[in-house]
Amino acid sequence: MLTKQEKYLITFENCDFFVDLGIHIAYFRKKAGFTQQRLADILGISRSYLSRIESPNQDAHISFQQFFTICRVLNVPPKCFFEPLPDSK
Repeated sequence: MLTKQEKYLITFENCDFFVDLGIHIAYFRKKAGFTQQRLADILGISRSYLSRIESPNQDAHISFQQFFTICRVLNVPPKCFFEPLPDSK
């Protein structure tokens, strides 16, 4: 069983994945021509929550349901959100 500190460290380390995912969401949203407001409306979330998801300075978490809906709406396969962005080469 993990100690409280070990659980905290794992959660903290996973935050990087959410930040990277948010950066990818912002990239593909812009590439698809969506505003934050438009995508948020489709997802049924607030624009400010989507902004927190996309912000590299915050680590807002999203559910798999939201993630797969984003993939479908933006017409981007899920695996693309875990690969390096084309502009980062």
